[in-house]
Amino acid sequence: MISFATALRNSIASTVLTSIGSAAGSNAKILLCSGTRPANGATTPTPLATFTVTGALLASTSGAVGTLNAIPAVAATAGGAGTAATWARLTTSANAFVCDMDVSVTGGSGDLTMDNVTVVAGATLTPGTLTLTVL
Repeated sequence: MISFATALRNSIASTVLTSIGSAAGSNAKILLCSGTRPANGATTPTPLATFTVTGALLASTSGAVGTLNAIPAVAATAGGAGTAATWARLTTSANAFVCDMDVSVTGGSGDLTMDNVTVVAGATLTPGTLTLTVL
């Protein structure tokens, strides 16, 4: 594994996150998914819910960790009733793959944390924090 200086890691995290939603009218999406996370970028998932991040995605970058601005809550889809979210995909507004990440309850080890990962159809899903760590 290649190790980068912290300043470069901060720059990488910032570049990735600002490029996703930096164009006018271009909003990043977070697809909340269940099951086994696929190989990097493989398979287009059927999401349990889709969060659309309006405006700037990046809040701050420090210590090679990019922290995102608040993500608006959404209603879960009917097909996801009783299903636990296990991973999520970050895409551009045009659904171009950016990265896949783990999902866990708040306090867990997921890249995206939520107060409850069990999806109930029509219920409001509120994400907690999402961070991007460059190793």
